[in-house]
Amino acid sequence: MKKNFLITALFAAITCCANASQAASQSDLIEACKQKDFQKCAELTTALLDDFDYDNALKYAKMACDFGDGASCVTAGDILANQSVDENGGKVFKEANTYYLKACELKSGTGCTAVGLNYEQGKGIEPDYTKAAQYFKQACDLKDPQGCFNMGRMYSIGVGGKQDHPKAIEFLKRACDLKDAKSCASVGVYIYNGTGIKQNFKEASKYFNKSCDLNNNTGCTYAGLMYENGEGVKKDYAKAYQYFDKACNLNVMDEPNSDACYMLGQYNQLGKGGRKNETKAAEIYTKGCDFNDGRSCGALASLHFNKVTTRKSPEAFEAFKYATKGCEQNDGQSCIVLGLIYYNGLTGGFDTFKAFELFKRACDLNNPQGCIYAGNSTASGTGTIQNLTKAFEFIKKSCDLNSPEGCYEMGTYYHGGNGVKQSYKLAKECYRKSCDLNYQKGCDSLKQLNTRGY
Repeated sequence: MKKNFLITALFAAITCCANASQAASQSDLIEACKQKDFQKCAELTTALLDDFDYDNALKYAKMACDFGDGASCVTAGDILANQSVDENGGKVFKEANTYYLKACELKSGTGCTAVGLNYEQGKGIEPDYTKAAQYFKQACDLKDPQGCFNMGRMYSIGVGGKQDHPKAIEFLKRACDLKDAKSCASVGVYIYNGTGIKQNFKEASKYFNKSCDLNNNTGCTYAGLMYENGEGVKKDYAKAYQYFDKACNLNVMDEPNSDACYMLGQYNQLGKGGRKNETKAAEIYTKGCDFNDGRSCGALASLHFNKVTTRKSPEAFEAFKYATKGCEQNDGQSCIVLGLIYYNGLTGGFDTFKAFELFKRACDLNNPQGCIYAGNSTASGTGTIQNLTKAFEFIKKSCDLNSPEGCYEMGTYYHGGNGVKQSYKLAKECYRKSCDLNYQKGCDSLKQLNTRGY
């Protein structure tokens, strides 16, 4: 008991002393601020913001601004701008903008960028794209990376003027040199696609790597894809895995990069760049699906579907749940899994009509396997009216989408004259494409027709 009392007393004493010290510290800062020490005013403003004392923080930020500290003018503008959610928002934004303007006059690049954004968005002032561009350029010249980025953005999409990709690249490069990660990624995309500049995978890779080093998940994702495809760098699945892993875990506004997470899930599921780990793949797909990435939902649904051994099993219902969500997000693979669940009655009654509609939807979403399922259902009249001509159309689309199985099936239609006029020549073309896509049945059928002299 005595020991607990001493500990409690000691804690109270420490807290008391800490509070007294803090009060004394703030008192000293106030006195220094009154003596026109703008640095102390700025310190005081920061301390007050940390204590959520916005009224006094604004008071001293304004005071420091009046003393000629541009950064404090920006802080005053920011505090006012964040108060603009009330009914007097327009009035407050006007006042905020006066502080941003003063900051810009005091050579604060951040202040100039804020003025530019307000002119672009019409906050507290009439929209004026020309003036917005002027302030963004001034901010960029003052080495504010966001000024350079916004100048590049305006040229990139043609805000207030003609789209000019070379100019956009010029300003984005300046922002990248100032270590703005998203600008480095944007330059990389320009060079990768060869838009407004000569295409150069090796150079694009450098910008993606720099962006990733600055913790931008888009840059990391592109860097991973370049190692995945061997573009500008030597193909290296292990390095691709590292970049996808970093990108997936670099959340923006608490949301992961869906492309990176999906690729990371694929790598774990297939064992690319490391050991195969379906458990980890499922965890990653779940993360992506929770943030409404349809591909991740579809991959997760497929993992559960492939483990189904009996109807109405827990795995079947899990597959149904994720396939439903993925199909709602327009993921073709999810629609296929959902269709197969209805077709086989895995969570309830058999429903071939519902299955066909889902296969057709997957095909409409340009999933070649969905086209094959829709074609086979139409050919047999399962869940829809039998129609070989319509079935051929589904199969043809799958081949157009470079499905080796679809091209083989299309060849069989021409070979047998099913739904189309018989043509050994066209059948051979389909089998050849299937074979070129490494589908053995296509190779065998092509060889058979050649042997027979067709």
